[in-house]
Amino acid sequence: MHAKLSGQRYLFVCLFVICCLLAYANELIQINPQIISTDTSSQSNSPLIYLFGTTIDPANEEISLQHIRNPELLTSPRKQFNGNEYVLIQFKSPMKDKWREQLIAEGVKIYEYIPDYCYLAKVPVEKKDKLKATYSCINWIGEFRPIFKFSTSALFDYNQTQPPALQTETEINGVIISPLDTEVLDSPKEYIIVAYPDVNIEALQNELIQLGAEIISISQSELKIKFLIRISPSKLAAVSYITAVKWIEPKPEWKLLNNEARRI
Repeated sequence: MHAKLSGQRYLFVCLFVICCLLAYANELIQINPQIISTDTSSQSNSPLIYLFGTTIDPANEEISLQHIRNPELLTSPRKQFNGNEYVLIQFKSPMKDKWREQLIAEGVKIYEYIPDYCYLAKVPVEKKDKLKATYSCINWIGEFRPIFKFSTSALFDYNQTQPPALQTETEINGVIISPLDTEVLDSPKEYIIVAYPDVNIEALQNELIQLGAEIISISQSELKIKFLIRISPSKLAAVSYITAVKWIEPKPEWKLLNNEARRI
């Protein structure tokens, strides 16, 4: 009987707390209604594109990229390669098989999906503008910018070698790095470079070597070509300008955590 009463008291206390929170929230909203209001004046009906670390509104792409501190990574001096350009194609709704077939007939190569309704694709340069005008199912076609190829860690490494990062002392792994120690921040590291599955491996390898990269290994699958290289972080911008490169990330450092959970 006592246990039953204790359970009822607990339930009553929980309900009382919930009611108090709801009443407080309602009062707060009445006092400050903009808490739940949304300014739609700068928003569009276009679906957003969720890239790694960046969200793009195709109707306001320049505004979406204002937070990026690397203007040199917003466009590539080498957009075209062998008459093709790698772009993002966003549809107005989920892509239908009919649309895919139409694009393939136009010479478009579709690689992978990016939310929402967007695909990374290779498009013949002479047909890029025609696609948007011809197919009403296409909402937007935009450049696959160099900044989109960087993982967060790779971008951090690159930024550490760029001004104003070297104008003040920086602590890295407990070591104080002065502005004069640029060779420490820019010492070669191992990176994974992911390329499209249909690029010329030898040509890409030569381009990486010309940038000063040491090629450690190369692997290939139906979906991608992967290079493991050693290169200075300051050269990563030049790597991202290579048309065949799709992604850049540091080589992961694996750690043995066997039995570590026993301490929790």
